[in-house]
Amino acid sequence: MLIAPKTFSGASTHRLGYRADAHTTGRAFFLWVSVFNLFVVTVFWGFMTDIFNTEQAKRLFGFIAVGGTLGAIVGGH
Repeated sequence: MLIAPKTFSGASTHRLGYRADAHTTGRAFFLWVSVFNLFVVTVFWGFMTDIFNTEQAKRLFGFIAVGGTLGAIVGGH
């Protein structure tokens, strides 16, 4: 669990030439994860619009969104 933040911290601060404290590293990692999350969701829905036609999308997108929400709820516990 701590490998990703430490890896991110080491890679990002080494390139900048200074060693950041834990608070700065935490903020930077949170920002990076937020942007990555937004990107993944955008790419997913873009892909969904490419593979379904309008009628299929109207019928299926609600179920896909509910499935994602329920998966997040169940997976978060």
